[in-house]
Amino acid sequence: MNSTFKDDTLRLTTNADTMIMTELVRDSALWDFFQLNSLPMWVFDLHSLKFLEVNPAAIINYGYSRAEFLEMTIQDIRPPEALKSLHEELSKKLDSFEDQNNWDHLKADGSVIWVKVTSFLVNYQGREAKLVNAINVSQLIAEKEVLAEAHRKISWQHSHILRAPVANILALSRLFKNGENTEEVAHLLEQETTRLDQIVINIINAANI
Repeated sequence: MNSTFKDDTLRLTTNADTMIMTELVRDSALWDFFQLNSLPMWVFDLHSLKFLEVNPAAIINYGYSRAEFLEMTIQDIRPPEALKSLHEELSKKLDSFEDQNNWDHLKADGSVIWVKVTSFLVNYQGREAKLVNAINVSQLIAEKEVLAEAHRKISWQHSHILRAPVANILALSRLFKNGENTEEVAHLLEQETTRLDQIVINIINAANI
């Protein structure tokens, strides 16, 4: 599928077989989109990995000044343990548009945020570069982890807490079937089924169903 975005100063074509690099210049529609975007955006050199330009949203959200950004490379906003995956990603075949990925980024205060990154190739001041935007997905990831932990707890309850009353009910049912102490067995069966019912209620409440 082809797509084209153009005005008086830039032209971008994406094609499975053809790669044309956008020229990012001032006083263009793309430049305005970059500068006025509420999402953090930056341009980095494909070879040195240095930041070439950042928008105001990146400065606000990451806490570095523009001057600080321009002294840094994109490696400086990644935790040390993430550099290997960064270089692996950069070594892949370059496409005009890339799939979105989740990355852990370092802010100026040392805190880590998770972002979903989209980028495409640009020519900036005669240099091969990439224009990147980053969406903070830290809260979404945290919420997913809370949900996953709830599911893990429910699974544990299914495999442990539920097994005890179920096993007791099965054993008591066999005793009842054999006619052994039927009155006492019936009483114990009632206790275990009540216990099982309460466990199920607790699981449902915990899952907010």
